Amino acid sequence: MNKYLVIFLRSGGFFGLAMGLFYTLQYQNVSAGVRCGLVTGILFGVSMAALSYLSDQKLKKKGIDTSSAHVRRSHKISVTRTARDLIPTCKKAILLIKHSSLKKEDTETGTLIAKMGMSWNSFGETLEISLKPLADGRTLIKIASSPSLPTTIVDFGKNLENVETVVSYIKQELGDEVRDCA
Repeated sequence: MNKYLVIFLRSGGFFGLAMGLFYTLQYQNVSAGVRCGLVTGILFGVSMAALSYLSDQKLKKKGIDTSSAHVRRSHKISVTRTARDLIPTCKKAILLIKHSSLKKEDTETGTLIAKMGMSWNSFGETLEISLKPLADGRTLIKIASSPSLPTTIVDFGKNLENVETVVSYIKQELGDEVRDCA
């Protein structure tokens, strides 16, 4: 199903249902509540789909694939360095993201956790980078970004942008040492 249709149905459906219930309970009029729910749901769904489309166009200009409607994003790469050597590079990559702050750094488990504050298109995000040694001497880096608010339906590509910012920085810094993983 088309990404923007999914966004329209999810956001418009939930919002329309909530507004319809609110209006029905507030004014004790079921038929007016249904009409209010339909109209506000359609308007809200169209608005969210349109804003998502505009955000996707911005990301496409940066060369980022925006085909999925998922808000939880991750990417795996492997590098020919140890986890301990990679931590400073990963920390620098995190700081490239607006409103980011490193909340946890565990060198024993190879985990970095950062939080991003609220913005016009998000209630904030959590970014986690985990570093795991592989048998061939390489280190697997998993970068995952998810909304701070678990009920988030649309993030306008913010979590995808967070992940791609980190991946791009690591690839830029380490060049030929980096390989994408499936």
